[in-house]
Amino acid sequence: MAIGDVQGFGKHVTLKGDKALERKLKRLMEPEKRRAVSKACKKALTPMAKAAKKIVKQDVDTGSGFFAKNIATKVKAYGKGAVVVGMLGARNKLDPATGENPSKIAHLLEFGTKPHFIEAGKGSLFRRKGVLSSEDDSRVDLDTNREPEVFGFRVSHPGAKGLHMFEKSFRRNHKRAATIYRRELAKDIEREAKRGGFNA
Repeated sequence: MAIGDVQGFGKHVTLKGDKALERKLKRLMEPEKRRAVSKACKKALTPMAKAAKKIVKQDVDTGSGFFAKNIATKVKAYGKGAVVVGMLGARNKLDPATGENPSKIAHLLEFGTKPHFIEAGKGSLFRRKGVLSSEDDSRVDLDTNREPEVFGFRVSHPGAKGLHMFEKSFRRNHKRAATIYRRELAKDIEREAKRGGFNA
């Protein structure tokens, strides 16, 4: 009986427990089983998240660090808890300084991008620092106390090399994640068993 899988970027590890652990997991009632697996999965992903954040922080072109702060893990249960999946990615949250959403640009930082043009939105122009300004906007720039420097409808992006922060963190930590998962699952099963979560 497999107690889980670690899979991604061409790596796949099927996790096996000892016979006693497998028997206890099988005997847990579904809500307790889902809770135990979810907790273990969450802890197993932590080293990957920390490694990905470190890679992003070391890159000088990612700016304020908002993206790194919003690298996160998520655990979801499917099929009434029959399948529990742990994921590593970026939060769907706007950066108040730039208006960028980590979840929308994660693939660009991961895989990089070729040189391309960025078009301004309808009725908008690009201004200094790349912030969008309405075409007839006469608001004062808070940084300089001057009107925004409007310079065009589109800009040329030179392209960027991918950081591969998720792939690198996965490859470097997938075996460690498997060890943590197995250890934490054993603890959580014992905890749930003491609460009376075993089937008769």
